[in-house]
Amino acid sequence: MEKFNEYSLLTTKQAAQLIHVHESSIKRWCKDGLMVHHVTGGGHRRIHIDDLLEFARHRSLSCQLAGFSEAAPEVWSGLRLAQTKSDVDRLFKIGYGWLRQPALYLFKRLVAFCMEQGMSFSEAFDAIIARTLRQIGDDWHENVIDIGTEHYMTEIVRDLLHDIRLSQADQDIPFPKQKAKNGTTAPRKAIIGCNEGNRHDMGAQAIRLILEQQDWDVIYLGADVPASEFAAMQHRHNAQLLCISFVTVNMMSTAARIIDVLSKFYDDARPYHLAVGGHAFPTDATDTLVQPPFLDVGVYRTTIALSKWLEHHKLAAAA
Repeated sequence: MEKFNEYSLLTTKQAAQLIHVHESSIKRWCKDGLMVHHVTGGGHRRIHIDDLLEFARHRSLSCQLAGFSEAAPEVWSGLRLAQTKSDVDRLFKIGYGWLRQPALYLFKRLVAFCMEQGMSFSEAFDAIIARTLRQIGDDWHENVIDIGTEHYMTEIVRDLLHDIRLSQADQDIPFPKQKAKNGTTAPRKAIIGCNEGNRHDMGAQAIRLILEQQDWDVIYLGADVPASEFAAMQHRHNAQLLCISFVTVNMMSTAARIIDVLSKFYDDARPYHLAVGGHAFPTDATDTLVQPPFLDVGVYRTTIALSKWLEHHKLAAAA
């Protein structure tokens, strides 16, 4: 069997989850010869996606992959490569191809499906959404797409982030909260926005979503925010976290200048953690940028890296 087909096969448990039945039903249908399947050398049943979809159609069973039609095997194999090999290239190429067609429903459905199958929002954002945004920018700079198409595709991605935020607004994700002086639980506050001159706020939007999932009270400032305004808002709201998203050619010098401004406004009575992020930051940026007087300065190139940085501070607070 070809290697590609290896990632197009399902275990009985995976097949059961995709068509919303118990695994014992899948095993029984295989045993009775009703479901086409293969048996590995180790005696395990494997079901090809096409065979599962055909079975589901004949029995009027819904399947999470059905909406992808003939691309279902490619979607599943892309997901499995991401999960088992950390190889997200196929998922990105599938999604970007649909966005270029445009097949908007399929692009949005791909992201939703990956999250339904266990990808965190950070993983889905870094693997598909962030890479899509960078590719849109690259295609515009290389005259592959015109400015109108660039705006159109970008707004589709913005709509997707908005949809995800709305769909997860009611989810209760446990996260330790700070205690107010009177003993009641006080929400942790975070200020999020983009550096002055940066009108591309999609990365900041993603961070907003991640923090809201973790029960932060987010004051979102959006694009093109002067450094002095970040400082003023942190003072006003006594925020424990300040996140700034960068998209600029001279990223390190811009970040250093903003950190210098924030340092001058820093109030020891209102301490906070500072996180600066952007895909183009060098890997040694954390060591290069000045740290004091903040509680800590974290530099992230991906939302996964930021999530790990946040987790580190959560554990430190709980110790």
